[in-house]
Amino acid sequence: MATQTKKSFPTEQLVVLVSEHVELYDMTNKLYHNIYHKESIWRTIGGILGHKYYIG
Repeated sequence: MATQTKKSFPTEQLVVLVSEHVELYDMTNKLYHNIYHKESIWRTIGGILGHKYYIG
């Protein structure tokens, strides 16, 4: 029986990528409420991390 290794999630890289986009977490930022802009950022971050995320 072959053993499977789990691929660890790049948590630190995710934190760095999110911290570069204040509009994702700063409610005073004018783009915070722009869901289309934020969706684009999340898709970009997902692509960088090698994952596809569904935002819906």
